[in-house]
Amino acid sequence: MKICLQDTAYRGATGLMTGTGEPSAAVNMVRKHADSKTVTGSLSGSYGSWDKRRVVADVSAPLTTAGNVRTRVITGYQDGNSWLDRYGKRKKFFTGALDADLTAMTTLSVGYDYQQAHTSSPTWGGVPTWYADGGRTHFDRSFSPAPDWSYSEHKANKVFASLAQRFDNGWLLNATGTHAENRFDSKLMYASGFPDRATGGGVSAFGGWNKGKRKLDSLDMYASGPVTVFERQHTLMLGGSYSKQNNHYINAQSSFSADEVGDYFRWNGRIAEKPWSPWVDYSNDTIRKRSLYGAARITLADPLHAIVGARYTHWRASGTTANSDKSRITPYAGLIYDINDSWSGYASYTSIFQPQSVRNIDKRYIDPATGNSYETGLKGDWLNGRLTASVALFYTRQDNVAVRTSEYIPGTDEMAWRAANDTVSKGVEFELNGKLTDDWLMTVGGSRFMAQAGDHTAINPWMPRTTLKLFTRYRLPILPALTLGGGVNWQNSTWQDVAGPQGAARIHQGSYALVDLFGRYQVTQRLAVQANVNNLFDKENFDYLGAYAVYGAPRSVSVAVNYDF
Repeated sequence: MKICLQDTAYRGATGLMTGTGEPSAAVNMVRKHADSKTVTGSLSGSYGSWDKRRVVADVSAPLTTAGNVRTRVITGYQDGNSWLDRYGKRKKFFTGALDADLTAMTTLSVGYDYQQAHTSSPTWGGVPTWYADGGRTHFDRSFSPAPDWSYSEHKANKVFASLAQRFDNGWLLNATGTHAENRFDSKLMYASGFPDRATGGGVSAFGGWNKGKRKLDSLDMYASGPVTVFERQHTLMLGGSYSKQNNHYINAQSSFSADEVGDYFRWNGRIAEKPWSPWVDYSNDTIRKRSLYGAARITLADPLHAIVGARYTHWRASGTTANSDKSRITPYAGLIYDINDSWSGYASYTSIFQPQSVRNIDKRYIDPATGNSYETGLKGDWLNGRLTASVALFYTRQDNVAVRTSEYIPGTDEMAWRAANDTVSKGVEFELNGKLTDDWLMTVGGSRFMAQAGDHTAINPWMPRTTLKLFTRYRLPILPALTLGGGVNWQNSTWQDVAGPQGAARIHQGSYALVDLFGRYQVTQRLAVQANVNNLFDKENFDYLGAYAVYGAPRSVSVAVNYDF
């Protein structure tokens, strides 16, 4: 079995692919292009629990008879409510792309993205985990701490262009540029305090009105192609990139006493909006990143391949809440050995340099995470791909790892983080995919990891350390148009130490499993209908553990119709 060196997903640290490196999976996001020389597309619509509606149109068409100039338009609208009281969200989006073959070897692509979203009564924080006497509360999952005047608006515009030049010798030269602007405007209220068990009093609140704009300009250029050395063919890539991002946010505040909030058990969001404080800058920062990178995919022998590379990155952040100038070379090396026709083994090393976009309680950006990551594993392929398996072991050591706290940055809706040093993460993961019959597919997988800082404290213990998944899909032989499937995701217990009403306390959540089902019916070759049920058994769980917890979504149902043409 051969392992593809140009897949769309990578596990382990990603310093070679992205230049910054982080011990996690990475997905190679490819823009949608206008690549059809005939009129084609799809129309889809869905409706689900809490009046959630979504419609999308995706149409491609040639603009010339020869098809050397093509266009693609993707547009849609969605709105709906939530299991949370008063919550509602609507969103509209548009993407337009134009691809032109300037010559047989040269392609120009340009495009534009637009998104606008409005959320009514968005939450900021969660519900109190404890009563004032230290006992555990149990709010209904529909309970929302948001007032009826809160909202959040987001507008995003992006223009992009790329030029690809291919050569007869197999080489490719590619240049991509992007300009993006995002605007934010939100009025939120954060409820703070632990309610009296008898009266519901003792919960005060403060409001944050936040506006901001983020601008991004980026350019990336690389060349890649085959080279022949010692009668073996290899692949070489050389490139460079530059990006500049400016974040400018302003903030106003207000406060509400416990008397104004009243009995929190009867909270319905009806509280008068109070005068706001004068606007102040709470962030005006510019972040620049320059990179040069090179990589080689080398065939050492018929069964042995190597990937080596390095990237130099210069990261600089300056402004009211950022003042950092860091440079780093991130080397990468990996070996892949084809043991036989079914098994391949691999081992890899990468240095980590990961600039971070989170800030501490003092509004300061946390310096880039640095460290090293190692991974080794096996992959198997049998019966012409009907059965595949993989297992991997990993070990990562880092400094400046961002750890989420249970606090918000004062006057903002932004969660505060802290930096942890000398952290170690190690673990194992596996996956098994099988086509049991021509009509029956199944996937089984899982992972187990440990993560702790140099002082032996757990890193982000609210994240599950052990996860298991099972997914299956079956097409009925007696009714081949109908496919049924489902899956279960299980995670172990989690916890977090926070400040409770009686001092330091630990919030705990036991292990749980969520079950999802789906059914798809192919009405015609072009028309399909699918129904989904998420959280089938309506399992109550928390998405976030803390002094103020956030419930996960209850059971939901949706039906979607898709038509291809």
